[in-house]
Amino acid sequence: MNTKNDSADSIREINLSYIMLAQKMLRADRAVGQARLGLSLKVADILVTLTMAQVLKLAAAPHLLCAFRFDDQSMLMSLSRADEQGKIVPAESMLAFAG
Repeated sequence: MNTKNDSADSIREINLSYIMLAQKMLRADRAVGQARLGLSLKVADILVTLTMAQVLKLAAAPHLLCAFRFDDQSMLMSLSRADEQGKIVPAESMLAFAG
C-alpha cells in the first residue's frame, strides 16, 4: 500500500467533491452559498465559471482546498460531545446556534 499515493488520491477526491458542491451551491443561491462556504464574491465568481478541465486541474492540487472553519475549540468540542442519553448531538442543531 502506497500511503503517499493514497493520500494524494484522497485529497484529489475531496477537492473535486468540494469544488463541485461549491459550484452547485453558488448556482442555486449565490449569497447563501458564499456565506456557507465562507467565500468572497471574487472567488465565488471564479468558481462558477470554471470549466470541467479547470475543475479537474484545480482538484489535483497537492493540498486540500477546503478547511475547517472552527476557530473556537469549545465550539468544536460541543459539536462532538455526547448528550445525556449517550448519543452524539446532531451537528445541525448545534450549527443553528452558531449562526
